[in-house]
Amino acid sequence: MRRLLLSLLLFILLGYSPLLAQPYDKIKIQVFDQVITEKEVELRTQQALQSEGVSLTDPLAYERIKGQVIEGLIDEALLNYRAKELGIEVSEEQIDNAIEQYRGQRGISERGFEEALEQQQMTLADFRRTVYLSKAREALIQHEVKSQISINEEELKAKHLENSQTNTMVHARHILVLVKPDASDEAVKKASDKIAALAKKLASGADFARLAKTESEDPTAKQNGGDLGFFGEADMDPSFTKAAFALKPKQLSPPVRSRFGFHLIEVLATEKRATIPYEKVKGQIFNQEYQNVYQQKLFEYMDALRTRAKIRYR
Repeated sequence: MRRLLLSLLLFILLGYSPLLAQPYDKIKIQVFDQVITEKEVELRTQQALQSEGVSLTDPLAYERIKGQVIEGLIDEALLNYRAKELGIEVSEEQIDNAIEQYRGQRGISERGFEEALEQQQMTLADFRRTVYLSKAREALIQHEVKSQISINEEELKAKHLENSQTNTMVHARHILVLVKPDASDEAVKKASDKIAALAKKLASGADFARLAKTESEDPTAKQNGGDLGFFGEADMDPSFTKAAFALKPKQLSPPVRSRFGFHLIEVLATEKRATIPYEKVKGQIFNQEYQNVYQQKLFEYMDALRTRAKIRYR
């Protein structure tokens, strides 16, 4: 869960999508002056299903992933519009460097890269445009989100002291149904009904890890079955932590709501750990706190963009 937001947004917000709207594509959603087409939604959904190893013929998984893809594409369009609004520019040199890095990371030759573009029915100009937009979004997030993050070391020391006084660690796993803090009553009810149905399946003997892999909306669940590893009381969302630390090993929680949505939590183990001096772990503590603050600020930033957005569904 600590990496939830980044996992959800990293590819969509900062990644290089091989898709560009074509003039003949049917428009599904319009965000300000930008369009999201039915073809784009369908292809992105297929890519996401394949990356998660989910069958393209699974209707429940398809609808779940499609909904996440649509929300992500709207967020992407909002960031594109905001970057344009602020006049953020990306140089040709930056684009060249990004493409070289992209090829190098994948071990793709120049000819192989050209063939890959042909397979996606893209020109080099198309791909350069996607890189331009991606780097502009990256610069926007750096300017309006990351630059606003300030970590107070005294607060980190106090949090470390708090953990060291209790020094109990919990190993838990969870199933997540996403719902925003300011979601409509209808969206909350839909998520609440879904988590309740999943709780019934677990109560009837369903395997937790298997259910997490197929139903959880935490994108890391496909790989880890919802396993969060060990964490301390100050490491997670307060509502989540309170519920997890109240459970005994092998005990399952009722639905718990955090700022991310609804969770079902199972504690696998607890243990007491010796206190490690702050100086030895301050780098790790700083990085963890930075990611937590970044996730929260990015959530708030995207919510603010949506509040003033002009979004039309066709």
